[in-house]
Amino acid sequence: MDDDADVRPEHYQHGKIEVWDAIVLLRLNYLAGNVVKYLCRYKYKGSRITDLRKAREYLDKLIDVETKDIEQTNQHS
Repeated sequence: MDDDADVRPEHYQHGKIEVWDAIVLLRLNYLAGNVVKYLCRYKYKGSRITDLRKAREYLDKLIDVETKDIEQTNQHS
């Protein structure tokens, strides 16, 4: 892809650090990283509510995964 806008659209270019760099620095997993991604960019896209719903879906899944992990850990204690 030659066009930078295809790879890094305008809604990815706000702030002093790119969201994916923050996700890597924080060592977030896939689910948590997507929550952060959608929350950081929702104001800059035409589909604000859609991105907030996507963030919520990833957060709900992360909560489910973490809850199951805690339950499994407690069973083996």
